[in-house]
Amino acid sequence: MNPGAELAAIDPAWLLTFRGYTLMLPESRKFSNLSLARAVAPKYAIRRSAKVADIKAPMGGKVIKISVNVGDSISEDDEVAVLEAMKMEMPILAEEGGTVAEIKVAAGDTVEAEQTLLVLS
Repeated sequence: MNPGAELAAIDPAWLLTFRGYTLMLPESRKFSNLSLARAVAPKYAIRRSAKVADIKAPMGGKVIKISVNVGDSISEDDEVAVLEAMKMEMPILAEEGGTVAEIKVAAGDTVEAEQTLLVLS
């Protein structure tokens, strides 16, 4: 299987995720490698993932600042927000680049650990 590809069995089909596409392959279709899966992509593609990544809070705390706006292009390690936790301010950095598609919190909001702060596309 190609790195970055995921294959999951669902009854009675297979779901193959590769390069942002999710393919539903009927169980009766036999494929031995990713080349064949790519060949059937136009017929069985069920969606193109728009979401590249969620930026999540590493711990619970209060959102002090959102440093980006929807539509902004960001790079890896750019500061996207600042959280206050245990009386300390903690910058939240992007783990990968992308475009800010959605901001799910506002300054002053209290968030839980692993709560999505922003969505990149």
